[in-house]
Amino acid sequence: MLGEGAEGYVYDAWAAGVAGDGPMAIAVLRQPIQGSKLFQGFKAAARQSAKIADGAAYAITAASRFEKGKYTKDAVADALGLTAPGVFVKTKGGQKWNHCKTGRPTETTVEQISKAVAGCVVAASGAKQEL
Repeated sequence: MLGEGAEGYVYDAWAAGVAGDGPMAIAVLRQPIQGSKLFQGFKAAARQSAKIADGAAYAITAASRFEKGKYTKDAVADALGLTAPGVFVKTKGGQKWNHCKTGRPTETTVEQISKAVAGCVVAASGAKQEL
């Protein structure tokens, strides 16, 4: 099991459900996420690239929040060695999570973030089709 408590079980079930050697994408976010361009772009990318990157799986972890002058740890992100905020991609059989370059949210649009994330997932899937 990865992580402690419910977060670990949820991640393990998600990872086990990925078909074959399909691409896996995880958004590591900080609370609150409602107005986050990275969150909105990630959701849009999931809808867009699912048609091309067959078997792609998407997950979000957002347990980190600002408390007492610093950010708390996200158990899943910490166990995977990932840092917030960011989007990371790998194949199920892959050993390493690769950071998807999405640009700074203050300098990019939701559409640009979505295209960057979808491109990372499609590239990980080995699909030759353009988005």
